[in-house]
Amino acid sequence: MALSTNQQIKIGAILSYTGIAIYVLTGLLYTPWMINVIGKEDYGLYTLAHSITAFFIFDFGFSAAIQRFTAKFLAEGKIDKVNNYLSIVYRLYIFIDILIFFVLVIMFFCIPSIYTAFTAEQIERLEYVFIIVGIFSVISFPFIPLNGILSAHEKFVQLKGCDLFSKTLTVLLCVGCLYFGGGLYEIVISTALVGILVMFIKYKIVRRETNITIDIGYYNKKQMKDLLSFSGWVTVVALCQRFIFNVAPTILGLFEGAGEIGVLGIAICLESYTFTFAFALNGLFMPKVARILSSGGEVLPLMIRVGRIQILIIGMLLVGFISIGADFINLWLGPEYDKAFLCTLLFIIPAFFLQPADIADQTLVVSGLVKYRAMVFIIMACVNVILSIVLTCYWGIIGLAISIFVAYMIRNVALYYVYYVKLHINIWQFFKESYGKMIWGIMAALCIYQIVSTMLDVPGWFGLGIKVVVVSFIYLACMLLLAMNADEKKMLKRAVNSITIRRG
Repeated sequence: MALSTNQQIKIGAILSYTGIAIYVLTGLLYTPWMINVIGKEDYGLYTLAHSITAFFIFDFGFSAAIQRFTAKFLAEGKIDKVNNYLSIVYRLYIFIDILIFFVLVIMFFCIPSIYTAFTAEQIERLEYVFIIVGIFSVISFPFIPLNGILSAHEKFVQLKGCDLFSKTLTVLLCVGCLYFGGGLYEIVISTALVGILVMFIKYKIVRRETNITIDIGYYNKKQMKDLLSFSGWVTVVALCQRFIFNVAPTILGLFEGAGEIGVLGIAICLESYTFTFAFALNGLFMPKVARILSSGGEVLPLMIRVGRIQILIIGMLLVGFISIGADFINLWLGPEYDKAFLCTLLFIIPAFFLQPADIADQTLVVSGLVKYRAMVFIIMACVNVILSIVLTCYWGIIGLAISIFVAYMIRNVALYYVYYVKLHINIWQFFKESYGKMIWGIMAALCIYQIVSTMLDVPGWFGLGIKVVVVSFIYLACMLLLAMNADEKKMLKRAVNSITIRRG
């Protein structure tokens, strides 16, 4: 039986958070063990190789274009236009994939001249990892549109189910490789094989559950122009985003060795956990936003409703990390990674002030006004690169983290200005109804825990576990009493009752 849109969104969200929980928990247990097995330097090389290829292997804005045009035409009932645009997209993907192959080949031969602070052995190992990751990236690139196709057709259960399967199997295979004596190369190969398997599964789902028909020979000049004019700006955004975390290891590598890049890799890993929680609901509402706009409706009520839920989730992560993050990193990896705490905190604070406004961002995409978003990200990237080089030179990894924080906060302010001016969204009302009413619960939780923590002087993992329970209880109590509205309390009550009934 086909699921309704609301069912797809609800189950998709549950699968998203389930996958994130499994991914985070296994990662927290698996990452320190992996570093212990392969070594801090190899972990730095692993991080660096992925950051280099990730700079070139992305969707060039076409996934957003697929979501935008497909959602728009499906809402209008124009199935033939969906197939036409997707046919053009795949022609472009094949052409770009060939170009990427040659760019990566050139990058491979430039590795020794770029990373002069590395030893000859480190350069050799980086080259081997780069070859494996590069081959996988070239193979996987043409399959990137599958995510946009599934999302636009509201197949969130299938899409999030594949993501959950991918994360779980990747960790299991990597653990198996290390347990049986494998190392850095085996981890990279295992990750690549899982990626290829999941791509094939998504391809079969698209063939079975959508009416998509690709004709590589199809060409229409006007449609190509529309696609490129939209995706071109989204490409600019994607490139600018890669100037943050994918370029950061390279900038740090100009001044520091592989060990410091390993510390940065941990901070980026922890930030990605937080961002993944924040991003779990993103993309699920684009078809709904498209329908609201096509009917002349207003997105602000949906933006406030979804935004408050995201503030509740990200706020808990932020309060928890501020309260016990330093203790956790020290127990998890040791005191040599203590810089990762401040770096991670500087990375995640900006997300708290932007991710809850994701509905506005999706409205910007659906409305075709992505060029204004691109302009904001260009400013962000320029600020980040200039500050990163200057501050990293003087303060190392902390200077790099400060530069990213400043660039992100500038982006946040500029994007809210765009939402207000170009989309005519009442940003002041959004802040009043979301942050304005929920920040008191967050601040109260932070203050109360700081007082209570003086009485929680219990060492080790047991003590950390007690602190996790205490800070979680304090946060939920403060949000229930000071922040959550009646509908949110009912939603929480239904979730608790559902869990209780299932266990019973």
